[in-house]
Amino acid sequence: MDKKQIQFDQELGNNIPLSLGQLQAQLIQPESSFNSIAIFEDWVNGYADHEGGELVEVTIPEKVVWGNQLSIMTLQKGEVAYVLPTPPGFLEFYEEFGILENRQQVIELQHQLGHKKSIGFPYSNLVSIASKQQYSLSEHDGVIVTYPCPYIRNLIESMNGKALQCSNAFYSNNKSEFRRNSQRYGYPIPKGMEINTLEDLEVAVDRFSSCDKVWLKLSRGSGGTTVIPIESPLNIQVLKSNICQLKGVVNRSFEDNAFQLESLEKIWHRHSELPSSHQLILEENIDFHINGCNILLISSDGRYNVPFYSRKILGESGEYLGGSEFKPSQEMLEKLNACMGLIAQYCYEDLNYYGMVGVDFMLTKQGSEENIIIGELNARAPGTGVAYMLACKLNAPFWLSVTVTSPIPLLTMDDFQEVFQDFIRRDLEKGMIIPQAFRCIYSLDKSGSREVVYSSRSVRILICGSEMELCNHILEAIKARGIKVGF
Repeated sequence: MDKKQIQFDQELGNNIPLSLGQLQAQLIQPESSFNSIAIFEDWVNGYADHEGGELVEVTIPEKVVWGNQLSIMTLQKGEVAYVLPTPPGFLEFYEEFGILENRQQVIELQHQLGHKKSIGFPYSNLVSIASKQQYSLSEHDGVIVTYPCPYIRNLIESMNGKALQCSNAFYSNNKSEFRRNSQRYGYPIPKGMEINTLEDLEVAVDRFSSCDKVWLKLSRGSGGTTVIPIESPLNIQVLKSNICQLKGVVNRSFEDNAFQLESLEKIWHRHSELPSSHQLILEENIDFHINGCNILLISSDGRYNVPFYSRKILGESGEYLGGSEFKPSQEMLEKLNACMGLIAQYCYEDLNYYGMVGVDFMLTKQGSEENIIIGELNARAPGTGVAYMLACKLNAPFWLSVTVTSPIPLLTMDDFQEVFQDFIRRDLEKGMIIPQAFRCIYSLDKSGSREVVYSSRSVRILICGSEMELCNHILEAIKARGIKVGF
């Protein structure tokens, strides 16, 4: 039996600060109250079930492990974040700056290295680590975790915790599922097709040969490494070559993560040119003038709201570098909100998903007409959305969230301060830079000793100011110092 039609409610979520914990808990269980919510912002959940389950995400670990730090800057009262060991000085800086109210809200898990010094699943999976270290979650009224697949929910229950989100992550974060349901729910997506057989290759070339560019996507990919742009001309050889490249990414993911090999055979048999059915998507390129994402709130009592839209900052190859707030015209805002209602209905009715999601969208122009195209659904708060939460904490009217790469490794707050120097200050009139998440990864032993597992020169930063022009000026200033935007 279908659920009722979901309704737009502009007040939904307004009584609670935007956060990954308390707000999502209230959306999932509106009639309940929560004194303490545990947050596992975990983008490397990967494996849904060790006994014949489905693989949720195909990840390259160093691309996504850093995401666990994003929960720290969003923390509100009554929330506790379980995270990997943070860089020296990071938490102290947040506390001194007033971003983090209480250090006890952050629990750093002892991170031990796995096979071949792996930083992938399960060695960097927060729930797996907490379970192995026999943490108890009984003091919390609920647990919010990214991609709450059955395996992860079982681990939470084994620690006497209660996973609030019950949607099956295999479906809620699957590009093929999202595409197949677009016609039923009516949200507009790019022209495209699944490639399931060798015969489909010929159909794809015939259908898209006139396109200047197409995008090859893995339905369960994450971190940007499983999306490949293919420039014109498109032919069978070019398409096969890029599919082979994508297969290499999948193989590397299994090498870097301790995913079970039988899952690899399910996804992509070693002797097969193509993955199994419903894994591979080819989409036309969209000529957009705005590429954005949002925070979409969905309540289990049948309401939704969109408190925030952003404009993405993209690299030359279309890779995501960051974003800033986007305020559409009133007419476009109403169109966007209505379109998000179609996706909210899909989440509410088909996925049984409540809480916070991010929707990628594009705005195109044909003459004076502006149209909406939906890119994909992410069953988590988008990185730019989390940056918005930090900007709200700082009362920053204008901001940019970007990933940057410095000339030197960024392993500690001292390194960060050396590189960004005079921009680390509490002054919106002059502008300031705040670290959001370091890309380096640490291990932590029982004695409290930290060791760098993965070194990186990249960091996600928030540039804040009283005017957008000031934020852009600061970005240009750090680029002039030899700091690169992107990886």
